[in-house]
Amino acid sequence: SVHSIAQDANGFIWVGTSHGLDRYDGSHIRHYSVPRMGGAENKDDYRITSLCTSRTGKIWIGTSCTLFMFDPQKETFHHIEDETLHDIAAITKIMEDKNGDIWIISATALMRLNTSTGIVKSYPDYRSSDIIQTRNGTIWTTAFDGSLCKFDAAKEDFIKIPILDEDDKKHHAFLVALEECDNGQIAVATNKKGVKIFSPSEKKSTLLIDSKEDEEPITIHCMAYSQDSHLWIGTE
Repeated sequence: SVHSIAQDANGFIWVGTSHGLDRYDGSHIRHYSVPRMGGAENKDDYRITSLCTSRTGKIWIGTSCTLFMFDPQKETFHHIEDETLHDIAAITKIMEDKNGDIWIISATALMRLNTSTGIVKSYPDYRSSDIIQTRNGTIWTTAFDGSLCKFDAAKEDFIKIPILDEDDKKHHAFLVALEECDNGQIAVATNKKGVKIFSPSEKKSTLLIDSKEDEEPITIHCMAYSQDSHLWIGTE
């Protein structure tokens, strides 16, 4: 099973699967087996769940229980060892910010790896589903309580901005995906209450799309904003 796909600066396609890492060069596929560390009891313990290609050419790999960095030049895996990563749940997303730091979303926590010091900082109050960095350098993530969260670098913490109202929460809605639009606004997808557009300058959101009252809720899984300024929405 394929769980994640990413393309690097050289055009190679990297594919994370239940059996390891594959590189496609346009003609051939090369397979790399993820090394087994202590505690891996079966093959599912190291299925790749997320990939991120960095500006330095390294491939960051999230698995069902740990984090690796793969060096394509040396063809070697480096296991990221930090107490914060012990007993980590499956990594669902990895993002590199403009400083080169690596943000990690797992099923239970949001973390940031400082690539200069090697220190991992956890933000346990933010069970996130997505994270983005906008063109002006601001980092935004989601919180389990239905808030959109803006990272304050000076305070090393997030500022919460409510997106879902009480009615949304009664319907068990939560935030699932974020995308920056051309005008600096942020599209915020929910699982059951459509898509909202958040304006950072006005600090408020408006409803873009939702299902009608007599219809089944629109279940959204993902979004993408294309170069021709179209917002693509993946639903169930």
